[in-house]
Amino acid sequence: MKSTVFVMEKNVHMPKQKVIKGESKYDFMKDMSIGDSFVVQHGNNGYSVNGFVQHVYKVSRETKGTTKYAYRTISGGTKSPANWKVRIWRLK
Repeated sequence: MKSTVFVMEKNVHMPKQKVIKGESKYDFMKDMSIGDSFVVQHGNNGYSVNGFVQHVYKVSRETKGTTKYAYRTISGGTKSPANWKVRIWRLK
């Protein structure tokens, strides 16, 4: 059955994987010292506010609370994530 929505293409090369298996684009957070912080703006270099928030919870869960981060919304109280900015701190 042919799709009326998608166009099938042949000989399109698959790009190389951006993240090597076992690595995360959030790995730079491991280098943070206690008290360090940074600002995330949604869509900046492929990062999303939601992705960072999920990563913060994941790290806390995986390290059983030995590493802890916190975040606060700076701007973007609207429903559209395009305006969202948050600051993330390392607490532990």
